[in-house]
Amino acid sequence: MPIKTQIQLRQIRTLHDIYQQLGEQIELPAEFGANLDALYDFLSTDLAGPIQIHWPDCQQSLAFLDKKDAEAIMNLFKDIADERDDFELIKH
Repeated sequence: MPIKTQIQLRQIRTLHDIYQQLGEQIELPAEFGANLDALYDFLSTDLAGPIQIHWPDCQQSLAFLDKKDAEAIMNLFKDIADERDDFELIKH
């Protein structure tokens, strides 16, 4: 199955960095509200798959994020992967 959408996340220090980098790489809906609920809705249902998110410096980024935000974003990606067979988070 060819990958339709590839997203690169790098040097994430805040959740805003994730929203910003996504917006630079894919077209987010005009009504996208930069929050975890909106991100979940978009990635779980609105974005056509297959989807790969490459996050080469994931561990370093998670160390910079607030602990609550780090847990929330990783849980979000896990929930999406559990829901979608065509979603993959690649951490290096």
